Amino acid sequence: MTLLQTERGDFESIIDGPEDGPLVVLLHGFPELNISWRHQIPALAQAGYRVVAPNQRGYSGSPQDGSYATHDLAADVVAMIDAMGADKATVVGHDWGGGVAWTVAQLFPQRVERLVAMNCPPPQVLIHDLLTNPSQTAKSWYMFFFQMPR
Repeated sequence: MTLLQTERGDFESIIDGPEDGPLVVLLHGFPELNISWRHQIPALAQAGYRVVAPNQRGYSGSPQDGSYATHDLAADVVAMIDAMGADKATVVGHDWGGGVAWTVAQLFPQRVERLVAMNCPPPQVLIHDLLTNPSQTAKSWYMFFFQMPR
């Protein structure tokens, strides 16, 4: 595990692959950690990609402070791309990481070579369905639960 030092904090990360390879950022879901990508990291590195799989803000040894709003988490990802010395990256996200990946692509399209979002629809689609589809709202109860104050 490496601490990836960025202008937005130091993120506990797994980094692999050739330094001159195209960058891939792997964003884990909830309640997961970067180790969730343990099978994909070596395969991508062997294929010639430079891979960074951070523990996102609020997880494990990464920053616990700051905003957890998706636009701020997206800014964290851009800071990681900068720290890796890249102009662009393929941004891959699963679950909650997919939501962050979508936000990176929407707010910073010039920094995204490709987007892979797994198990997460585009944010506008999710919001629409949460507001208009009672079945989807019921299936997504846990998202509201985890936002409740302790």
